[in-house]
Amino acid sequence: MSAEQQTNQTAAEQTLLDALTSEVLSDQAGRQLFDLADLLDQEKSLLRALTDPGRSSADRQALARNLLQDRAVTPVVNALVQLAGQHWSRPDTFRKTVEDLGVRAILHGAKFAGELSRVEDELFALNQLASLERELRIRLSDVGGTNDEERQAITDRLLAGKVADPTLALVKRAVHISGRGRLLQTLRHFAERAAQAHNAQLVTVATATELTDAQLARLRDLIKTQVGGDISLAVSVEPDLIGGFRINYGDEAADSSIRSELGAARRALTR
Repeated sequence: MSAEQQTNQTAAEQTLLDALTSEVLSDQAGRQLFDLADLLDQEKSLLRALTDPGRSSADRQALARNLLQDRAVTPVVNALVQLAGQHWSRPDTFRKTVEDLGVRAILHGAKFAGELSRVEDELFALNQLASLERELRIRLSDVGGTNDEERQAITDRLLAGKVADPTLALVKRAVHISGRGRLLQTLRHFAERAAQAHNAQLVTVATATELTDAQLARLRDLIKTQVGGDISLAVSVEPDLIGGFRINYGDEAADSSIRSELGAARRALTR
């Protein structure tokens, strides 16, 4: 996403969140934005019309308003009208922005309910579970021979009543939009957005053995210094690392595991 389009998304996001004044309204807006993203994915001509640089900004905004009139809450209408009035070099970036606004609306509702930290923790834990359980990943993806309705039902059976409602909504959305091999990536993205919602950078740490409280505190301080701001730390134990740790945040990664060193040695020997 270009800097201009990132600015467009940030502005529309602020417009949306400022107008969402309750948990119920936030949840309603999030689901409507997800439906709109699906519509734009199915109706390519409509997506092109909303982003066509050959049409005036006012014309695109009128189209957006007419599209959602009596079909969406006012904050959603206003956010889409704002997006339609801006320049988009790629139509699919517009659609993805609508999708992401839906995620932010659901998380905003979690914040109203005092469950934002819980939702972040649950999304990360489910991402870790899916990464370790291949059969689960297959059942929740389009490679498992099930349709979306069946995958949604599986998700309900596994998670309904066991996780926060916003977590369930986001996991079901991840299952819906994640094609081949993208479920883990989507769940991680949602967890990162949850961290950003309370102004923190999500940092994931995989260790070969469980860390002590003192080690966790020292690691948190070191990472905060490196990142240069507040962090939300999610730690998992992966015995397969053999020793050391692996850290990921944003586009940065640090891997000091023995497994990584052995892999590097193998690659060097085969050159």
